[in-house]
Amino acid sequence: MREAVLAGFFMGRLTAKELADDLRGSQRSVSATHAAVEIEDMTTPFLVTRGMAIALCDAVLIRELPPEDLQTIGFALLASQYFYWKEEDDEPAETFYDWSAPEINLPLTYENIRIFRDRLFPNPC
Repeated sequence: MREAVLAGFFMGRLTAKELADDLRGSQRSVSATHAAVEIEDMTTPFLVTRGMAIALCDAVLIRELPPEDLQTIGFALLASQYFYWKEEDDEPAETFYDWSAPEINLPLTYENIRIFRDRLFPNPC
């Protein structure tokens, strides 16, 4: 996976299909319980917003991005030296942590992606 492709998706320059194509094959098993993710770093900082995280949820919910790809994306965002989010808003980071370890947190199902989306963009009652 290339961080620049994910940034391109966030900026609207690349489609969810192009992002999914880039993610394909970036994870490989290293043991029965662990996987490694191959990531090509960007060279400049990039602010990730709630809206960008919501766009990932939306891409999954309209079936343009497989739900399991959020695990790779979540891990890459957390491991990156260049992706960052505002310190005063920890919801995106919490969501990325959840995505990166679905075996510990919520499985990456369509129903749970709706939950993540609602958590990122709560509807006022």
